[in-house]
Parts: sequence; C-alpha cells; structure tokens
Amino acid sequence: MSSAIENPRVSAAIEHYLLDLENTQPKNTRRSYLPKQEEWKHWCQVNWPAIPKVWPAPVPQGQQLPGDLVDEGKLLLFMKEVVMSRPPRKGKRVTNDKKRHLESQEVKRAVKWRKTHPAAAANTTSRTLTLSRTSLRSGCSITPVRGYVSAIQKLYDEQKSWGVNPAARPQGVALKALKRSILATAWNRKRKEYTDRGVGTLRDVYAPAQIPDHTNVAWSERKEIACALRTQVDFLFGNHMLLRSGNRLPMELAYCFPLDLPNEGLKVPGYTTKAQGLQDQPCPEWPRRRTPTLPAWMKDRHVITLTASRPPPASPA
Repeated sequence: MSSAIENPRVSAAIEHYLLDLENTQPKNTRRSYLPKQEEWKHWCQVNWPAIPKVWPAPVPQGQQLPGDLVDEGKLLLFMKEVVMSRPPRKGKRVTNDKKRHLESQEVKRAVKWRKTHPAAAANTTSRTLTLSRTSLRSGCSITPVRGYVSAIQKLYDEQKSWGVNPAARPQGVALKALKRSILATAWNRKRKEYTDRGVGTLRDVYAPAQIPDHTNVAWSERKEIACALRTQVDFLFGNHMLLRSGNRLPMELAYCFPLDLPNEGLKVPGYTTKAQGLQDQPCPEWPRRRTPTLPAWMKDRHVITLTASRPPPASPA
C-alpha cells in the first residue's frame, strides 16, 4: 500500500510494526479476513474510480472516497448489495441444528400417536426424517455480517496508519442500525417459527420418550472409563433427584472417580474424603488421622466406614 507519509523514518516504523502485526496475527483470523478484504477490493475496483496519483487530496463532505479506501457509506452499500443479498449457506452446523429440531418434533408426535393408537403402534416401523430445502432456509445471520465488518475495519485501520484515508472510522449510527436490523429480523423469524432458543445450549432438554435411552447409556458405562462414575452420579442427581445446577456444582464431582486396590485396601466397606485447598493441598485445619487398615499413601485421609459394627472414630477434642 502506498504511503502518504513524507518522513521516511516514520514510514519505516509504521511498516515495521504493521508487518509484525501481520506475522503475529492468528492464522484463523488471517484466513478469515483475507478473502473478505479481497472481495471488498474487487467490488471497489468495479464500482469506484482508482485512487489518483496526487493523493491525499481534499474530499468534499458527502463525497465517497476513490478506490478501495474505506468509508461508512461505501461499507453500507457493499453490505447491502453483496453480503445481504447473498443466499444463505447450508453447512453441516445448520443442517444438524435443523435435523435435531425435526427429530425432537417427530419424537413428540410419535409419543402422542402411540397414546391415541396403542394397537397400531406395535406394528409400525420407524420413519426416516427427510430435510427439505425449505426447512433449511434461513435469512442472513449476524455472524457473517460481523466478520465482513471486522475485516474491512481492519483494512481501514491500515489505511489510516499509512495516512491515505481521511475518513472517520466506519462505526457510526448507520452501521449499528444495520446490525440491529439483522438481529431483529432473525428474532422475529424464529418467533414465528416457534424455534426453541435452548437448542444447543445448557438449557437444551430432551423429550420424555428419550429418557429410557439416556438412562441405559449412562448406567451402561464400564469402570474402565475414568469419568464413568462421575457421569453416573451426576446423572443420578440431575435426573432422579431433580437437583438444580446450583445444588450440584458445589459438590465438585470433577474429582469423583473409582479406585481399585487389588492387593491392599480396607477390611470393611468404606469411602474416603479429603479436604483440598486451591492448590490441591490438604487444609491445615483438618485433623490428621492414622488408621492401620489403610495403605501408607492414604494415611492422611479421613475414613468413614459404612458398616454399623465399626463406627468412625471420634474427632479429637
């Protein structure tokens, strides 16, 4: 990019740090920005005159800048003619979301149909879900719009650093109104379609007919899986005891795992608990106890027996 800065030392410093920024930029960001910036430059080359040789020059207020120089008016026109008029993409993510929604609706209808037709339900076979093109269509989302705006604003920042762009940064009221309009349109469309806003989030739920399947999967995990016990205990609390996340998170089930002692261990059934600090260190206020039935590496744990014949030792005064 040509520079309008006359001082060569200042121009060299700007070039050095812009190249350093380009080299240290994340690969995914660079991979996302470059195609959008090239598309912007091609669109400007077709619709706007080239930058004159004598530049920068005074530009009257309200007149658009030549070439690929970024200003808010050209950016809004580019978003309207190129990005907003583009048909939506049909990627795997959109297809999976629509398929999940259709499957949940199909399960609900199947449960209702079995209740009303119990005799015919035994002779029916599972139906295959087909996704039509109309079910996958959706309007322009806010994600690609934000991606284009961010890429072109970065191009503006580079032009401003070189001193070739006299316009203000394109982030005025009109551009914010464009983003709000897209969000409002998407919200109204989902409201009319009765779209579940909890799909794919922590609030995502499953139909009552799917509870037996989830239960069988959760309780069929083997002990070879390290997180099997943690998953089963959390499933027990959440689905059978109906505890909320506010009651389950303080339990810290992340450290809940089975432990096998083939050649050593307790003589009576029991479990051990250990108070941990922020750095996984024993809390100093807990009393240290020694039990002869424990291995050497478990002597500092607090043992609680599960049998009535051997109650836990009394805490020291």
